[in-house]
Amino acid sequence: MRFLFVNPNASKLPCFKIGIGLLSSILKKEGHNVDLFDTTFIKKGLEERSFLNKINDFKPDMIGYAILSSDYALAKKLNKVVKKLKIPSLAGGQHPTFATEKCLEHFDYVLRGECETSIIQFINSFPNVTRVNEPFNELVNLNDLPFPDWNLFDKRHFTENGYIANHSKGVSLLCNIEKGRGCLFNCSYCSSPSLRKCYKNKGVWRREKTTDYLIREIKSFKKLFPELNAVHFVDDCFKIKDVNDLKDFAKRFKNEIGVEFSTSERPEFIDKEYMKYYKQAGGYLLYVGLESGDSAFRKRMLNRYMTNQVIINAFKIAKKAGIVVRATAMVGLPTQDDESYLLTYDLVGKLDLDSIQYTIFLPFIGTELYDFCLKNGYIDKNYVCSDGFHSGSPLKNVDGRKIVRYQKLLYHFQTEHTPFKRFLVKCGGKSEVCFFFIFFLYMLPRILYKNKRWFKTQELFRAFKRGGSYYLTKNS
Repeated sequence: MRFLFVNPNASKLPCFKIGIGLLSSILKKEGHNVDLFDTTFIKKGLEERSFLNKINDFKPDMIGYAILSSDYALAKKLNKVVKKLKIPSLAGGQHPTFATEKCLEHFDYVLRGECETSIIQFINSFPNVTRVNEPFNELVNLNDLPFPDWNLFDKRHFTENGYIANHSKGVSLLCNIEKGRGCLFNCSYCSSPSLRKCYKNKGVWRREKTTDYLIREIKSFKKLFPELNAVHFVDDCFKIKDVNDLKDFAKRFKNEIGVEFSTSERPEFIDKEYMKYYKQAGGYLLYVGLESGDSAFRKRMLNRYMTNQVIINAFKIAKKAGIVVRATAMVGLPTQDDESYLLTYDLVGKLDLDSIQYTIFLPFIGTELYDFCLKNGYIDKNYVCSDGFHSGSPLKNVDGRKIVRYQKLLYHFQTEHTPFKRFLVKCGGKSEVCFFFIFFLYMLPRILYKNKRWFKTQELFRAFKRGGSYYLTKNS
């Protein structure tokens, strides 16, 4: 079979998609001809024309879409082209898993959950298959999987990968690697808890690759791209269960791979011994989820039960070990009020960190907070997720401008916490007029100072216009 994968990347941010890479390797191993249509490097508005050209060139027997909620609208748009040509379409990924019936209105078939085994069963039985794989298959052993098909993707996914920006200056090529799969926590904004319920009695949910498998996988990538100088492990929680495994990983990764790496980790997992071996292995950067500095809100709405002191200690330990630490937090969460934002500002002021990213909350289908938003009128049944975390809040009955204001204020006043700066955050968050003066008198000069190149590449007026457009960002 000639199978065409589609990466409907609405955000246009380069990042290797491990799922597509794995499925491509599996299909090729079975003798199928595989290709990829990737929207990442195609100008917005030209995706359909390029897609049609790809179809005419490759002549696929089937087209498979890997769909996140934020990519769903673009995937539907692309598949209108396919429907006219009567080529069978298959949708898989996070969104089709939880919005199956909606997806079946636009795509011929849906594969839910992990597709490494179900895609072969589906193709080998085609066309005598049901429209949805039911029930969920047994969970796969990660050590039995082939290595991803890295060559399927444009090299720019490794050289322009968004994670590179936070690594050291010499990093020019980075690969995403999956070390483990199956988060055991119940964060309300994540779909993992719902997926875990779907796989009840279907095998061990939390699975880890062995160190030997990981080393062989990265070496395989390095043969293709010898210039590799960074790895990002995509796991939500990286920590290896046993300290002896951690020691073995640290030794082998340093000696046999010898590049810096990054990953994400929960604050309560970070201790001195962990950070010692993390650093020894070549760990350079750690992403730590803060989400909110309001401990009561964090517990009640996000199902994150660590205390603020645990978070403070985690950042201290990581920084003392010589790790670059980047925090992540959200604004625009349902029921979040002014005091909650200020508590986030207060906590961030106590953290020993290098940077922080504030994203605007988006309710993803399959999450507890999606159900909460639907039930309480923040979204309706026709809600379609947007393609980014910075373009404004999709929630109804909230002050969208206030959310955007707090996102900008918290980011620009994140360091050097002082009572005066807290006062500016408080006033600017509550009042558009106050924010106007704070932005143009305090924030805009600093934005322009940090981006001096704007004055070299554009005339003075356009530089100020570009900086000022930051203020004019509207709620979408």
